[in-house]
Amino acid sequence: MCMADLLRDYPTSMVNPMASFRSFQREHKRFYGEWLYEGDLEGDFLRILGQIQKAAIESPVGVEIDF
Repeated sequence: MCMADLLRDYPTSMVNPMASFRSFQREHKRFYGEWLYEGDLEGDFLRILGQIQKAAIESPVGVEIDF
């Protein structure tokens, strides 16, 4: 869901991806209250952004991301 929010507001969301992340956290807390995700959401979000950046640099045409 967090990546979907990032993509929904693309390309402006990429100026400050953490602002999109924080916005997602506030929305989720307001509507759903508690988290069902047991992992480190912020760490996973940053890891995925890093994978996207690395893939875009190494192979700008054939980007494949493992979610």
